Order: sequence, then C-alpha cells, then structure tokens
Amino acid sequence: MSKYFKYIVILFIVSLGIGLAISYVKRNGKVDISAQNISGNTEEVGAKEELAEPTSNEEIKVEPDTIFIVETKYEDCKHTEKNEYEAPEEAINLTEDEFKEEYPEYIVVSFSEDEVDLYGLEEGLCSEHYIITVDENNMIIIYNLKSNYDKEVYETTEISAEYLSSEDQKELEDGIYVYGLTELNSILESYE
Repeated sequence: MSKYFKYIVILFIVSLGIGLAISYVKRNGKVDISAQNISGNTEEVGAKEELAEPTSNEEIKVEPDTIFIVETKYEDCKHTEKNEYEAPEEAINLTEDEFKEEYPEYIVVSFSEDEVDLYGLEEGLCSEHYIITVDENNMIIIYNLKSNYDKEVYETTEISAEYLSSEDQKELEDGIYVYGLTELNSILESYE
C-alpha cells in the first residue's frame, strides 16, 4: 500500500507542476527557457513583469477625444438619424458599465477609447419634417417641425404667394407638410 501511496504522491506533484506551467504559459504567453533565465536571474524577470502593461485588467474609458456616433429612431415617423458628436464632458472617464448606468436610454453598440456607437429610441419626429406656408406678408415661409411637433422658422423666402394659382395659395394657407430637403427644394422650385 505504501508503494501505491508513493506513486500517487509523485503523480500529484507532477500534475501540480504541469498545471502551474500551463497556467504560467497562458498568463504570460510564452516560456523563456534561455540559459540566463534558467540560471536564476530573477531580477530581470521581475523588472520585465513590472514594465508589462496589463491588458485584460485595464478597463476602457471615454477619453476627451472619443467620438460618439448616435443612431436615433423616432417612434412617430419611424425615421432614423445618425449623428456624430464630441464626447460630452460628463461622460469622460466613464467605463462602459458606468456609461450604461448613467445613460440607460441608449443601447451601446460598441465601446472603445476612439469611438462609442449608440442606438436609441425617441418619441416624436426626426429633424427632416417641414411645413411650407405663408406669413402675414403673403411670403412663403418654411418651418421645421421639432421632435415635439413645435414649429421653428427654418427659412423665410422671397417668394410671394400672390402670383401663384389659387389652388397653390390655398395649399400654402393650409400648410404643406414635407419630408426631407429634396422634396422641400423641389416644391420651392416649382413656385419660382
């Protein structure tokens, strides 16, 4: 029985040694078996380990020059807008988990020091909705509809509605709803 016990102890020690060697290789990527390292030059090995920058333990954070790319889908119009922004001051130095906690309204698509890609849903309309109408002087004016449907003057033209057909004048008085700059410019050109 003591003979088997010795074999078990030896097998345990060999297994432990192999396990430690495998662990070391996985952690450091390679084994240095040069004569200098084998001879016991532990100071050099220790110095190299201190110079190595940890990669797996280091968390990625938002930097001042990080670019934010935000894709927003608007629930009312179902359109999507993609915009690029500088890193907001309050987001600098946040990790991905901290960012998700501070800004739960966004889905983080990707997160790096260079770029943060976000996706979000927003109620209302995207910024591509316009109303063409006339002002008190009968000049054609264009309003941009905001997300909450508020109107903001986009452009006051020098096109007078008085020379347009009565049908066009009626449409302008009611307000012509337009989506996109292409359609907007096309309608304006037809009035010139």
